[in-house]
Amino acid sequence: MPHINIKHFPGITQQQETSLVEGITALLCDTLHCEKGAVSIAMQAVAPEQWQEKVVHKEIETATELLVKKPNY
Repeated sequence: MPHINIKHFPGITQQQETSLVEGITALLCDTLHCEKGAVSIAMQAVAPEQWQEKVVHKEIETATELLVKKPNY
């Protein structure tokens, strides 16, 4: 605990991914008082033309009760 699944458009660099994972891990550990080894993070690139189907419909519109931050679209 905790586990985070990040979906994003393709094209992020390895440096960006590393920085994101390190920053999120540090924030989680500080906020939730857990060890780095307890954090798991998955990253999945989703093509822009598939975003609506694979992310918006599947994970946002059908699970609004789980969202703690909603997108502006």
